[in-house]
Amino acid sequence: MSYNLKQYGVSAAAILRYLKRFDEIGGENHGMIVIKDGKKIFERYCYPYTADMPRTMFSVTKCLVSTAVGFAVDEKKLSLDDKILPYFKEYPHKKNKEWDNMTVRTLLLMRSNKKFSFLQDMTDDHTKIFMKNPFRRKKDFFYSNNDAHVLAHLVEIVTGERLVDYLTPRLFEPLGIKKPFWETNALGVCVGGSGLYLTCDDLAKIALCYLDGGKYDGRQIIPAFWAEAVATKQTTPSKNWAADGFSYYFWLEKNGSYRLEGLFGQFGVIIPEKKTVIAVIGAHVSDALIAKTINDYLVKDIFLDEDGEEELEEYLRERDKRLLPHVAERNIEKEVISSRKVYKRKGCAVEISKLMTRFSNGLIPNSISSSFAKRPKDSVDDLTFAFSDDRVRVTWREEKDVVSFDCGVDGKPLITDVTLQDNVYHVWSWGYWKKNDFHVVTRPLNTVAQKEFIFRFGKDKVSMKTKCNPDFRDFVVANSIASGVFPDLPVVTPILVGLLKTGLIVTTFPVRFVKK
Repeated sequence: MSYNLKQYGVSAAAILRYLKRFDEIGGENHGMIVIKDGKKIFERYCYPYTADMPRTMFSVTKCLVSTAVGFAVDEKKLSLDDKILPYFKEYPHKKNKEWDNMTVRTLLLMRSNKKFSFLQDMTDDHTKIFMKNPFRRKKDFFYSNNDAHVLAHLVEIVTGERLVDYLTPRLFEPLGIKKPFWETNALGVCVGGSGLYLTCDDLAKIALCYLDGGKYDGRQIIPAFWAEAVATKQTTPSKNWAADGFSYYFWLEKNGSYRLEGLFGQFGVIIPEKKTVIAVIGAHVSDALIAKTINDYLVKDIFLDEDGEEELEEYLRERDKRLLPHVAERNIEKEVISSRKVYKRKGCAVEISKLMTRFSNGLIPNSISSSFAKRPKDSVDDLTFAFSDDRVRVTWREEKDVVSFDCGVDGKPLITDVTLQDNVYHVWSWGYWKKNDFHVVTRPLNTVAQKEFIFRFGKDKVSMKTKCNPDFRDFVVANSIASGVFPDLPVVTPILVGLLKTGLIVTTFPVRFVKK
């Protein structure tokens, strides 16, 4: 496939260097779009990800909450100087003079000064948690999902609509975006910190609209004053965040670019000087390292006078082969003795794991499910296998949901639609035998994750071990300082982080099952 990027003043060699660097830091790029002067000039997805597959956007969701606030302000339903407390005074809270300083603007700037833990139960009433949480002693920028959760709730109060319904005629439909799935909490409120599902193309369209001052195809969509405001530095983030400025949930850089940013690598980068948008979706545990890689290899170099298109295309073809499964000899004896039995969970290790992390050990890796508004709170149970000529159907229960997916065992992966907490996940999976262990590789394509289950069979029993990418322990360590779990101290912090990671080793223990 030829893109002829050089005619648009875009360097294929720079894109190649970026993709290779992303490989080197242990990341995966699942999709990328480049739009210049209003024209989409590059779009490519890594197998098995596709253009039409919506995926969770994590904190890109906050930018859509910000956009909703902009609409509400424009429609005089809300003011940036409105105080927060009057909208939620029925919630239990302690009297404190700091409530007088908390406005819509302070929440948009992550300056509520409220304590927040990224390990809190995302299914709960976020406003209730926010109101009860104490104020922090240190008064500065503090990145908190709860600030965005409360703003989302506030927009729903003043508009009388769910956030996704409010934005659909104002933003999604004018941009040609199908009404997206948006997770809700226990109250049915659209979650503000994460929970929105978009395609890479949807993300690119939203970024393009902001690039053009809120216009799309010549029509004003986002209020112009809001498009200007998010592109203007409003505050300085703490040093834990890889950006020079912060404005209403958008991140700004000294190089003139600004971006929508979501956990693990969902980025919509806007480069006004070159009238360019770059949308990327991927997987890496460190947002800061992703941001640095994008700035160093794309924003800095993508407009160099270089070619390199043949080399880029060769790399992309080879990349698609990496995830292809291999064929292994079947273990018919083990398949026969395990097939169609029902295995019941046994032992305390999984319960300890759940107690420590508050997350189940199910289909979605803990590092991803930690940001889900709705997730099963019960772990894998009632496990069964049904082997056939070309596949095995693996079935288990997670709380109220029955998870059942097909794994190709003949070298061909299969995709199964699995419903978890009212959302359909497209699970790409294949399996293979390695001695007495049966490995099941899964990718819920609506997420950024890969999870490998390793089943070891005995007489009327089976154990299940998992490997995840991104790994939950790495996720906790990467976020422990920025979220305020640990103070950022030169000597003490590395020790505390090491102890935390050691303690979380229980989350890697095998889960044991016996015949029911």
